[in-house]
This record gives sequence, structure tokens and C-alpha cells, in this order.
Amino acid sequence: MAIEQKNEPSLRPFTDPVLSEEDIEVPDDYRMVPVRFRGSGGEYFRIWIVNLLLSIVTLGVYSAWAKVRSKRYFFGNTYIEDDAFEYHATPISILKGRAISVVILLLVYLSAYISGYLQAAFLGLIVLISPWVICNSLRFNSRYTSFRNVRFLFAGRVRRAYLILFGIPLIPVGIAGVVALGSWLENSSVGAETLSLTVTLGFVGAYLLFPLIQQRFTKFRINHQHYGQLALNTRVESGHYYFVYLKMILWSALAYGLLAGLVFVIALVVGKPLQNLANPGVAGSISPAFYLVSFLPLIVLGMWFRAYMECKIRNYVFDHSKVGTHVSLRSALKISRLMLIYLGNLVLLIVTLGLAYPWTKVRLQKYRLETIQLKVWGSLDHVVGQAESSRSSFGEELGEAFDVDLDLGF
Repeated sequence: MAIEQKNEPSLRPFTDPVLSEEDIEVPDDYRMVPVRFRGSGGEYFRIWIVNLLLSIVTLGVYSAWAKVRSKRYFFGNTYIEDDAFEYHATPISILKGRAISVVILLLVYLSAYISGYLQAAFLGLIVLISPWVICNSLRFNSRYTSFRNVRFLFAGRVRRAYLILFGIPLIPVGIAGVVALGSWLENSSVGAETLSLTVTLGFVGAYLLFPLIQQRFTKFRINHQHYGQLALNTRVESGHYYFVYLKMILWSALAYGLLAGLVFVIALVVGKPLQNLANPGVAGSISPAFYLVSFLPLIVLGMWFRAYMECKIRNYVFDHSKVGTHVSLRSALKISRLMLIYLGNLVLLIVTLGLAYPWTKVRLQKYRLETIQLKVWGSLDHVVGQAESSRSSFGEELGEAFDVDLDLGF
């Protein structure tokens, strides 16, 4: 089997050979391989409570070890057939990142006592380096993740991340700024309200580009990911993202409109007796309990829309992604099921004052993972064999100190 070096510019940092579709003959027969999660809330509770107590006692220093223990538990209980994933990061590596983060936050806090401009400069610097941090976080987490002793690798360039995260939204903002500046130079008597409106429209335009940014960054994140020699690939389109967001906006407008109408009707029909029922001791007032009950529909709707977005985007991304040429991904999240998990987890956390957190996390993780299936052509052993390769050392120093958890489109 011939293996050629792939010459795509976007994969230039990745120095190992990558198998292309021309190198592999894909068989006609396939089978569905499910992902299984074998962890339990009780097991994770023992890990979590020790992590929590030791992190408190050590003033947060142990949190790096806690992070590694938690990740190793979840990775080690995620199975494809009879093999689990592994997480290889060391606590010292993560502690470096935590120390850098603490120093940066401390500088931001102390700068407020010196000058508001200095604090704004520090905050601007944090925003400015965020794409660099995100790229190194992706590189870090990929580098220390493996399946069947084959490691993952992220080879995306920081420059590309800046173009997606900063370049796209700056287009409408920049156009609005140029228009505002040109209008002012042409006629210095132009009112501040007009200039402000022009710039505001630019930011609105940037906000409307968010689905495009999410789609582009999802492609960037997946298409520069490798499992050994095998490249991951996704073919998501921005039109689908806009369609999902448009439907969510329409559903939101309808749902919140109906809710507002219902509240208005209740106020007209019940009126002051409702207030008296809410707080009979004080005429014309509303008790905190009444506000809490009134906000419950808003909480339920918020959970539903969150579940809707996650299911629609995640299923779409997985259903249009492949690993090499022999494995396609499938996701079957259900909106109603996910919303019930969100609501159940919220109730558990409130009732137990947060002590049920391990059960809620395991419950959600188990559902997300076990709705994933791999559509495998041929043998999974053959796929892993194709993936085996030496790992590139690119970015090991840069990625050493960053372990930020990301959820940027899945």
C-alpha cells in the first residue's frame, strides 16, 4: 500500500504521512459499532469528593491532579468495542497553565487600582491572544489522547484561527467604521447619534455572522485533527447553521410570545387576588415565591432551546464527519430526551445542594456518548493498523501548558 505525503497547506505543521482516499480501497460491506460508557455516578463521586476536598485544602494547587484524575476516569470508561480511550497528560503540565492563568488574572485585578486604561489594556490583551490559547488547547488535549496506543494530533495553524475568530466578524465592523469616519470627514457636523448608529449596525452585522464563524471553526477544528496517519474530515455547510438558528429564533419568538400573552391574560383575569395570594400580608406586592414559580416556564423553555441547538448542530456535524476513508460517524441525540436530562440534573443539583454533581455529569456524558455510532467499513483492527504511525513533535512546547475545555460547535 503506497503512502504519500499530503501537500495541503493547512496541514503543513503535520510532518507525518497522511493516508489519502486514493491510497485505500474501501470495501462495500460495513457494520455499525456503538460507543459505550461504563462509568457510574457512585464511582465518580468518590473521585470527585476527594478532588474537591484536596483542592480546597491545597488552595487550588491539587486542581491540576483533580483534572487529570477526572479525565482519566471518563476517557478510561469510554469504549469502542472492547478498547477504551486513554488520557496521558501529567498534572505538572496542567499546573503550569493554571499558574499562568492565575498570574494573568492577578495582573488584571491589580491593574484596576492603577488605571482603568491599564486594566482595559490587559483585558484587550487576553482577548487578543485567545485564538492562540484555543489552538494550543486543542493541540494539548489531542496530543495526550489515544485509542489503542495510537495518539491524536491537532495540526491547525494559529493564523487560521485568527482569520476565523477575528477576521470574519471584523469585516462588518470595519466597513461600518470606515463609513462612519468617511461621513464625519465629509461633514463634521454629522451627529454623534448617526455615527453611533453606524458603528452599532456594524456590530449587529458581526453578530449575524456567528453561524458562519461557528461553521468555519468547526471545520477548522475537525479537518486539522488526525488519528495517527488518518485525517478527520467534515463537510458541514454554513447554510445549515443559519437554517438551525433561524428556526430557533422563530420558535423562541413564538414560545415567548405565547408565554407573555398567557401572563398578560392571567393578570387581567385574576388581577389583585393573584397578588394577594402571592403575598397576602402586603397589598399590591408580589412575593419571591411567586416570582420563582413565574420563571419556571422560562427555565423550561431555556432548557428546550439549549437541547434543540445541541442536538441539531451535534447530529449534523457528526453525520457529516469521517475518520480516514473507512469510518463515518453518526449521532442520534434526541431533543426531548436531552431536555429531560437537563431538567432532571438541575432538580438533583438543587435538592442535594450540589452533591449530586457526579451523577448529573455521568448521566449527561453517558447519553451523549452512547448516541454515537461508528459506521465502519471492514475491520476496526484494519483501521487502527492504518492509523499507526510515529507522532509529530510539532507544538509540544507550545501546547504544554494549556488544557482549556472547549465546546465550539459539537
